[in-house]
Amino acid sequence: CGEAVSAGAPARAGKLLDSIPSEQARYTTLLLSANVFLFGLMLVATIRSGGGGFDARVLFGSIDILTLVRFGAKYGYLIEAGEWWRFVTPVFLHANLIHLGFNSWVLFDLGPAVEGLYGPQKFLVLYVLTGAAWFVLSFLWQPLSVSIGASGAIFGLIGVMIAYGYRNRRSAGEAVRNMFVRWAVYGLAFGLLIPGLDNASHIGGLVAGIAFGALVSDMPSVTQSSIR
Repeated sequence: CGEAVSAGAPARAGKLLDSIPSEQARYTTLLLSANVFLFGLMLVATIRSGGGGFDARVLFGSIDILTLVRFGAKYGYLIEAGEWWRFVTPVFLHANLIHLGFNSWVLFDLGPAVEGLYGPQKFLVLYVLTGAAWFVLSFLWQPLSVSIGASGAIFGLIGVMIAYGYRNRRSAGEAVRNMFVRWAVYGLAFGLLIPGLDNASHIGGLVAGIAFGALVSDMPSVTQSSIR
């Protein structure tokens, strides 16, 4: 795209992110496992609703709408009826194998970095809050639509890393900021090019992530084990 990128910036960002121990990704692994498990349950429910026969095309097609709603998709009528928990449960649901695979790949790539910087507890709160924020904005923007997916939470991870880069003025922080700004631009552009994607939710997750990163310190929580 004609963007000038210094040779040292990706190296500094990569060095910072690679320094995060892999054992600090346990909540990322837990979230990935939950997403896969729930997709499996919805797949079984969809197959049963279709008469019990397995059709491989279901994997790459869509989980039926009724199953999505039963498992907790964002659905305006039921939210207005008081089912506010539907702002949270859709974060863990996916419509098909491609949807699940793409979000899992990005979460696997970004999750350990954020979890390593902020610690597992803050990471989990960030993931759930930013995911819920995108469904709140989606509800306000398209109240009658049925929406699911971890995209808002993933944009929240991108947003918090952008905020981290702005708060840490060292060269490595600047490199992280530039890297994740590009992630955000590419992700939002992708959402505009693909019809049917809930772009309001992407923006909501990104803004919520930036706000979280601006307000919450990336210093790890003080625990008994951390001061030994």
